[in-house]
Amino acid sequence: MSLESAKTFLEWALSRRDNITAKIRKAGSFATQQCRVLDISRKSVRLKVADPDNIPDSFLLSLSNGGPVYHASVTWRRGTEVGAEFSAKSPPARA
Repeated sequence: MSLESAKTFLEWALSRRDNITAKIRKAGSFATQQCRVLDISRKSVRLKVADPDNIPDSFLLSLSNGGPVYHASVTWRRGTEVGAEFSAKSPPARA
């Protein structure tokens, strides 16, 4: 996926910030965890997850099947929510 396609997809996600489902996975693993995007910006995301302690400190976030995959790092955990920043130094990963 090109960087332009990823930007277009992120713009779409930003325009409909409510009820976005996503998947979290650790790099090098095929196992995923479902989550819901509560808030998203160009630099960060707030997620609702079943078990925040099971979310790796660094992970890949897929906002839809076949859509771009973003590198993210956890910045905070509160209750069933996790905050993460998107990596500025790497382009979106391939699914």
